[in-house]
Amino acid sequence: MKLGFKLFCSFLSIIVIFVGLSIFAIVNMAHLNDGAIEMYEEGLLPTSYLVELSRLTENTRVQMVSSLLNENPAITDGALENLEEIQGWIGLYGSTELTIEEEEIFNSFVTEWNRFDERVRLNRDLIYARDYDAALEGLRLGGDIYYNATENLTKLADQNLLLSEQLTEAKQETYELSRITMLIGVLFAITLAVVITIVLSRYITKAIKLIVERLHQIADGDLSGEELRIKSKDEIRSLATGVNNMQASLRDLVSSTTEASQQVSASSEELSASAEQSTEATEQMAELAQASAEGADRQLNSINDVSSAVEQMAASIQQIAQNSEDMTKSSEVASKHTVSGADSLMLVDEQMNSISDAVQTTSTSVEKLGAKSAEISEIVHLITGIAEQTNLLALNAAIEAARAGEHGKGFAVVADEVRKLAEESKSSASQII
Repeated sequence: MKLGFKLFCSFLSIIVIFVGLSIFAIVNMAHLNDGAIEMYEEGLLPTSYLVELSRLTENTRVQMVSSLLNENPAITDGALENLEEIQGWIGLYGSTELTIEEEEIFNSFVTEWNRFDERVRLNRDLIYARDYDAALEGLRLGGDIYYNATENLTKLADQNLLLSEQLTEAKQETYELSRITMLIGVLFAITLAVVITIVLSRYITKAIKLIVERLHQIADGDLSGEELRIKSKDEIRSLATGVNNMQASLRDLVSSTTEASQQVSASSEELSASAEQSTEATEQMAELAQASAEGADRQLNSINDVSSAVEQMAASIQQIAQNSEDMTKSSEVASKHTVSGADSLMLVDEQMNSISDAVQTTSTSVEKLGAKSAEISEIVHLITGIAEQTNLLALNAAIEAARAGEHGKGFAVVADEVRKLAEESKSSASQII
């Protein structure tokens, strides 16, 4: 459930409560209004009828007495009009809702009043006939009837007053009940609103506090915290999930960076070892080159020796030719010079032995030079292989350095320098071959 929907439901429940209270208040107000109308129709209105009846009956009796005392028959005309009006008020009061007791009293009043009405009309005729004594006797007789009728009116008024008081008490109780119910409803709504506000605020602040603390830990470099667990399915859980994913991604990134650093370190160690091997190979190549140079010098010296021996042999051969010519020219005297010829032959034999020795020495030097050349070729091939391996290691180190980003730039420079050194070593070895 989304957080917005929770807030909406909370406020909606409070609104529903207030709407219910409003409807309850409206219904109670309608009841109070109905009670007021009922009080007016069943209490005040009948009472007003009774008051008017009391006034008219009293006025009728006063007019009859005044007409008799003043001996003025015209005053009885007002009493006659009151009688007609009283009949109308009696009809109005009789049309109201009456209790059984009120109806009995009212019927008794109507009976007595009809008798009084007949006495008033009879006395009016007696007054118009100037029979004042009979009219006075009739007034006395009518007084008892009048008091009986007015007593019934008083009883009806008391009944209406009692009913009005009962209605007032009932409506007062309804009002008090409505007021208490409204007060309880308002207090309940306020309490519910406060509880919902406190619960939601604690839930939101607690969850946000956990998320903020975890973000501070991540900002401080601590990625070892456990995953945030929010049970609700709302935006706060989505936020916590995002923080958990961010922490896991940062942890993976740090792990990858550490592995890359270790790989770069291992590659650096390999490059260092390769550089040391390249240095040793270069030193060996330099020693072999120096040895080759020394061998070449020795070979050159041997060649010079051979050349000298060859020159000597040529000179000897030339001398032999000369001697042969001399021998040809001196064949005649060969016998004479047998001893000197033998000496010359011995000299030739010695020179031929010297030439043979020189050639043997030259052959040995050439064989040694060939062996050294083979050794130099093997060393050059070894240097070429080391240079190629160093070049591959330098390329791998450059790739790992590129993966490491900013942290691997220094290793990339070292790897490039090692690669250049390997290529130069390979080129130099190729030139030696």
